[in-house]
Amino acid sequence: MNARTAGQIAAGLFLVIGGGQVYLALGLPRGTLAEPGPAVFPLLVGAATCVASLCCLVLASVEAEPARFDVRANAPRLAVLVAAFVAFIALLPRIGFIVPALMLEMVVLQAFGMRGAWRRAAAAVVITAAAVVLFEVLLDVRFPTPSWSL
Repeated sequence: MNARTAGQIAAGLFLVIGGGQVYLALGLPRGTLAEPGPAVFPLLVGAATCVASLCCLVLASVEAEPARFDVRANAPRLAVLVAAFVAFIALLPRIGFIVPALMLEMVVLQAFGMRGAWRRAAAAVVITAAAVVLFEVLLDVRFPTPSWSL
């Protein structure tokens, strides 16, 4: 499989995911401009996913010299990323947001080749802090309260 085909498949999958999110969000109350309903954010994210997917699909389709893409060579990295996401989802309700987010970001940055443990740690702290500020402070969206039971 070459990079063009892999890019087209990935863009198509995300286009389906974004379209599904828009479709499901349309069933929620949209509210008004003064008081947005619960559908507004999922609609925006789904629409942005669709637009980005279409852009990626076009770029992948017009790529002049696609590189060779070997799924088997990248399978261990993919397995580690999937395991990290599963661990994040499993730990989130039990120990809260910050520790699982830091662990997930460290694994993702390592898998994508960021050199230096201190650089990865610093980037993970900055990303987690930005997420906390964005959601908990600016948007007043609370992360799950930890139950501390495994």
